[in-house]
Amino acid sequence: MKWRNWLAVATFAPVMAVAFDGISVATIREGSVTMLRGASRLQVTEGVRLQADDVVETAPKAFLRLEFAEGAVIDLGGATRILLNLPVAEKGDRPSLYVLTGWVKLSAPSSGIPAVAMSSPRFDLVDVRGAVVAMVGSAESSVFAEAGQATVIDRRRASAAPASLKSGDFALIKGDSDIARMERMPTSFLSSTPAPFRDTLPRRWSAFADRNVAPGSAGTFSYKEVEPWLTTDRTMRRRFVRLWAAKASDPAFREGLVANLPEHPEWFPVLYPDCCDASKQDVAPAPPAPIPEKSRPPAPAVRAPDAKGS
Repeated sequence: MKWRNWLAVATFAPVMAVAFDGISVATIREGSVTMLRGASRLQVTEGVRLQADDVVETAPKAFLRLEFAEGAVIDLGGATRILLNLPVAEKGDRPSLYVLTGWVKLSAPSSGIPAVAMSSPRFDLVDVRGAVVAMVGSAESSVFAEAGQATVIDRRRASAAPASLKSGDFALIKGDSDIARMERMPTSFLSSTPAPFRDTLPRRWSAFADRNVAPGSAGTFSYKEVEPWLTTDRTMRRRFVRLWAAKASDPAFREGLVANLPEHPEWFPVLYPDCCDASKQDVAPAPPAPIPEKSRPPAPAVRAPDAKGS
């Protein structure tokens, strides 16, 4: 079963082969969308430019479209949490992101720009050409290739072969089972897909190309609000130590870090720098230099044992 072909490959205007600069613009926003940049929470409105390391969060039933000058598009459904521009499969020259949870649609022309890619706690989705929808859940995830192609890589089963998808294919990722590839999409997936994903939406990059809208302040964020990010897989946890180290000086945030330190031990050096600063540790004395051969005293005489072993 297929829906109305939304933003299929043929609808893209021709683009030249260009280098990916990592900057995207919010061109359509419905509902509340915020982003975490450094220690701040900001409101995302149309025209706001997003960049690498921005954490984007959509409210339930919200929708956000991000467009790149190179031609790629990332659409987010409601209750979705992503980190922008995480290199996937060691290819950092293409639009990519980490999806913690929620609905994402990735679209890219069939040629002329780097392919689009994403990562998640359970799987990676790489070499996206055309339009592909992904749903990332805690117990079950799925991918539908609306048009074009994509490859799904199982992150928990290194020995498993990647699943190659073509137009109309569907992949189910559940538990520790192998990726299940199907040639048609289940009706349950169609019914739960965000409505904007099923519409044909025009690109609006040109309307915002010369604008730079400043995001509005939305306050800050608590430990509890970002705990799912701090306790996700290890490679991602280290990233947030760098991004949010300044939050360790906030008493309430620090209290959460300390109480749950076993879940994210990477924060130990930030919380207790004196324990990890080698310059403040006791330094063991260097071993004495060897005595020159001529200065050594004669070795004491050793009496050979008698027949009784005394």
